[in-house]
Amino acid sequence: MNIREQRRRRGWTQAELAKRLGTDHVTVSRWERGVAVPRPTTWRRLEDVFGAPRKPSGEVRFADDPTRRLRELDRMLREQRELKRRTQVADWTR
Repeated sequence: MNIREQRRRRGWTQAELAKRLGTDHVTVSRWERGVAVPRPTTWRRLEDVFGAPRKPSGEVRFADDPTRRLRELDRMLREQRELKRRTQVADWTR
């Protein structure tokens, strides 16, 4: 689920969506920019607000894995640290 796209499709401002979710517009902005990821309970509220389909068991169907972006960022940070470490070792051996 793309939060910005769903919000704009309904003609809502970030403040209007935030009010429906019980949060503030700054938090909605952070989600839309990918700086933060909503918690699973918030994803369920988002899908309720946007009218997302549910499984027969009543579970929400997540269009996106809310932790995917965080895992990707963690992987990138590990790669950067490893590259920095290798660079320092290479400089030391000269």
